[in-house]
Amino acid sequence: MKTRTKKASFWALIISVLMLTALLPMGTAFAATETFNAQFAAQFDGSVSDVNGWELGDIAATSFGIGETATISITFDEPVKFDENYAAIETSVPYPEYTAAITSFKLDGAEIAMGAAFINDEGMEKGSTLRLTICNRWNSDIEVQPLEVGGLDEFTSIEISFVVTVADADAVAVDAPVEAVAISDEIDGAFDPNGTYMAFINIQSENWNFRDEWESKSFGANGSDWASNGGSFDGSFDQLFHTDNGIRPGTFNNIELAGNGTYRVSAQDLTLADTCETFNILGVSTNIPLSGDAVQFSDVKVMMGGRTVSQFDGTPGNKAIVVGIDNNDKADFYRFHVINKWSSELGGDAGLFGYMMPADGEVIIEFTISGFAYDKAEEAVADAVDAGSEDAGDSASSDASAPASSNNDSDEGGFPIWIIFVIAGVLAVVIIIAVVAKKKK
Repeated sequence: MKTRTKKASFWALIISVLMLTALLPMGTAFAATETFNAQFAAQFDGSVSDVNGWELGDIAATSFGIGETATISITFDEPVKFDENYAAIETSVPYPEYTAAITSFKLDGAEIAMGAAFINDEGMEKGSTLRLTICNRWNSDIEVQPLEVGGLDEFTSIEISFVVTVADADAVAVDAPVEAVAISDEIDGAFDPNGTYMAFINIQSENWNFRDEWESKSFGANGSDWASNGGSFDGSFDQLFHTDNGIRPGTFNNIELAGNGTYRVSAQDLTLADTCETFNILGVSTNIPLSGDAVQFSDVKVMMGGRTVSQFDGTPGNKAIVVGIDNNDKADFYRFHVINKWSSELGGDAGLFGYMMPADGEVIIEFTISGFAYDKAEEAVADAVDAGSEDAGDSASSDASAPASSNNDSDEGGFPIWIIFVIAGVLAVVIIIAVVAKKKK
């Protein structure tokens, strides 16, 4: 009897060890998400030390996890005003392992447009933790302040939302670029729902740097005015252009439209922020022949400086305008505008949304197209963060924003698989011990 008891105890021990060995890496993988701290710091009316009795750095703080939208909210006893020197969110997040984006900046409940926050290592631990700078007059590395806080009116409340993500995981993916094609006899005026087409970002700045729509007879894909203005189809249409200054800095990603789905076109390396503040026109053009309402555009999103600055839900007053359908302008091919200073439907000079010309030179327009007889391949648009918006801005996906060790194998609303293994292991050990005890008796 003692021999059997010893054998049973031995196997119970072996099984327990095996179970713990198997569960150890799983326990590491499913460890609680690490949280970090952040505090808001600023200069108000020249005072860096005291605002309504709160010391700088203790004004407001929050704790958060990677990939979560964190919000710092402050309500003051009386109106306050920023001076022009400094406003930032200082965090305990390691830098440069992580990066971040401010997704919302509100004063007295009103959204204030700002550029992408300047990110560096001047957080709570200087030289090693992340800081999101909103304005810093003392930092010579900031060529354009994300927000000129000194020009803002007095306020009694402030609310700032931001998202921290793994560095390099928040790069915004765009569809694979393709070369522009000239207008040809192959496009006969009839939309082929089984065909493939192309889309192009369309830009005109307030100081007349432009990339016209693809179908433009003057400066389109095979426009007649390229030769007389020092350009040509070879390269000119796929770059930013100015009739007096020629090719300007900037490149464009044209994309193939292959089925119903979501796509992104983009412009990169623009230097417009050095010389101007607004766009006259911003939109997307295609080489899809305009034929009634065969093709529809929806869920249009505009991203600048790493954050979402506008989302169009298609309702009146919040709708991208399809030229030739939503207005009386002439168009032979489908295209839409999100900014057009000459369009009352898009708010004229004021526009429908606030933005700052992106200092990083990147503009992205995302849209969903329908009307094809087939759907786009699933792998085309990867949604990382638009560190900005309800994305991250808007809300960041866990795949893009969390380290690989934070994988979650649980089904929504269910138990994680590792918990089931733990329960099973414990039950197995209990049963073995019970059997041993019974035999011993």
